[in-house]
Amino acid sequence: MYRSSASDFRAKARAALKGNWATALAVSLVAGLLGAGGTSGGGSVGNSANYVGGNLASGSEFSNVLDGIYASPVGKVLVAAVFGGAVVMVLYALVCFFLGPIIDVGQKKYYITLASGGQANFKQLFGSMDLFGKALGMNIVKSLILVACALPGILLYVIVIAAFFTALPGTNNDAALMFLPLLSVLALLLCLAPLIIFAYAYSMASYVLADNPQLGPVAALKKSYAMMRGNKWRLFCLEISFIGWVFLAVLTCGIGVLWLNPYTSAAQSAFYLEISGRAEELENARMQEASQDGGAAEDPEPAAQNCDAQPEQQAQEAAGPWDQKEENH
Repeated sequence: MYRSSASDFRAKARAALKGNWATALAVSLVAGLLGAGGTSGGGSVGNSANYVGGNLASGSEFSNVLDGIYASPVGKVLVAAVFGGAVVMVLYALVCFFLGPIIDVGQKKYYITLASGGQANFKQLFGSMDLFGKALGMNIVKSLILVACALPGILLYVIVIAAFFTALPGTNNDAALMFLPLLSVLALLLCLAPLIIFAYAYSMASYVLADNPQLGPVAALKKSYAMMRGNKWRLFCLEISFIGWVFLAVLTCGIGVLWLNPYTSAAQSAFYLEISGRAEELENARMQEASQDGGAAEDPEPAAQNCDAQPEQQAQEAAGPWDQKEENH
């Protein structure tokens, strides 16, 4: 079986997006704003807010500065704006956490339909709301698995960093101080390596759920894991092949991302169709349909011959009695 390369998937993506760029741009933009593909920002926002709040509350200098700012009318407006912005950020993070997974499934459904040559439309982005519980559960289980995979590396990294800062004040053991940074890097790699591997293993879970809504969250993750066995490197090569487009998006101050996201999503959908076997099924269906159409086109010729032969047969039948009369005479 032929295994498509990264350039093949990009070519399929361009063919699928031809004439559909406007809708694809709208789908990717709305999906990104609603947290599709990244729903872990809530914890970071919350931790940052707690850290900053704790420092501000414990530092007398910061308290004096805040009192001075709050004493003026302009300062009150600024404080209210900052507080309101923080509340909006927390609410937005919660919306992304809960709504992002199901929007991501709808986005995958749109691009699967687009890549398979079907009639894709913007409504598909919100057409999988009945799978809300499954999508959220799948995202939570996936996050827990990734945290569990990275936990040994995280603990080792924390131990190494703690040992480093403990040994830093004393200079009696210079050899230990030399090896601690190296151990820190190794601990970080030990943390990131399983995280990256399992992230790629479960990267097709949203595609699987969008394509098989009858599956449960764990079943979708298991199918993605089995599907990506031997295909992780291929997906990595596909993603890294867009590095030039990423630089171009950066050079355009992020505007190019509007076109980059649909391009990469369509290419990844073509990748999913191949590794899931859907691409082969679609190709066989097209060939069968083409053969049926070809057979139907050949049928009229015998029919035309029969139509041509029918008047001659009628003429012979009409002439038959006269010929018999002539023989009798």
